[in-house]
Amino acid sequence: MVGKPLLLIGMTLILLQHPEARSQSDDFGLNVFGYFQTTFDHTSSSAGRSSKPSNSFYLQQLNLMASNELTANINAFVNFELTNTYSSSKGWGSFSIQEAWVKYRFSNELNVKGGLSIPVFNNLNEIKNRTPLLPFIFRPLVYETSVTDIFPLNELVPEQAFLQVYGFMPIGEVKFDYAVYVGNGDQQYTNASPSNYFTRGADTTLFKMVGGRVGVRTGRFKAGVSMTADKENGASLGLGPVPRYRFGADLSFEVSGLSGEFEIITVNHAMTPEQTATLGFIAGMNPALGTNLNKYFYYGLLSYDISEQLFGYAGYNYLRDKSFASLDYGLQGYTVGGGFRVHSRAVVKGQYIHFRIKNNPFIRFREDHFMVAISVFF
Repeated sequence: MVGKPLLLIGMTLILLQHPEARSQSDDFGLNVFGYFQTTFDHTSSSAGRSSKPSNSFYLQQLNLMASNELTANINAFVNFELTNTYSSSKGWGSFSIQEAWVKYRFSNELNVKGGLSIPVFNNLNEIKNRTPLLPFIFRPLVYETSVTDIFPLNELVPEQAFLQVYGFMPIGEVKFDYAVYVGNGDQQYTNASPSNYFTRGADTTLFKMVGGRVGVRTGRFKAGVSMTADKENGASLGLGPVPRYRFGADLSFEVSGLSGEFEIITVNHAMTPEQTATLGFIAGMNPALGTNLNKYFYYGLLSYDISEQLFGYAGYNYLRDKSFASLDYGLQGYTVGGGFRVHSRAVVKGQYIHFRIKNNPFIRFREDHFMVAISVFF
């Protein structure tokens, strides 16, 4: 049990580089690399009259990646991710295969990626696990994989695609980006039981998630809009499948050492009158539930390079989830931080985050995090 993740990683690397697995004449070599971030977090929280301070060291995230150019136009890639000081024997954290795909590059305008991949959605989704390249320790809330046990992030951001077509078309100095993809339905439809005729891990639905992004880049400016369509599993609320539409917009720029990035995500549900009535009835009996399933999130971040090694930043997060009465008031997150690049492959970071729910007459929630981390590219 304990060695299964290591065995899986080792077998994958062997297959990617084994001479019988591909033609030697097409061998461009195996490239193995990765990222990890280890963190100290002092947390002070209060809900009502309770207060629970704590200090914790933990390996926040580790990604081990392998890439192989099988030919000049074909590339294979795998990405293993471990979070929160992963240990299968102790039940800590999680281990997952984030990506395992092969890509065929026809041209800049057309690339086809088949296999498990991270969908193109807004700006941060694809690069959220490249921790040394990110200024913050604790990422914008819906991208922070260390809190997946607390909040189902996949409800706001698509996590898996199995076929993606993407590229860009240059017109002068401007590049127009596009991406379209398809993946499985809501993860709650994935079979987890051995007692039926479906393979565990298989999607049990006929409908799939489809999505894409269109955007523009020029110099150090980038902007785009994203969308996905699928169906949320509302069986636990007696709703059945509920059509769900994610919409996103992103903007980022860099000017003379000052950089900024901003994203908005909305999640809308097209419930029938019967589903709306059912949810209203259930919410009337359970005051913790909201009267619809819609969600809204945005964040903004401004950072400045004080020198080649030193940088600082300030940002804001906002999440409103109308399916929970407490989060219908909006969870706010304020953050400031900075870092020092001690090496081209290592960054020491510091961050303060304050979360709070304002104007909620039923619950008083505040939480503060003082964090220090080292993030390494190896």
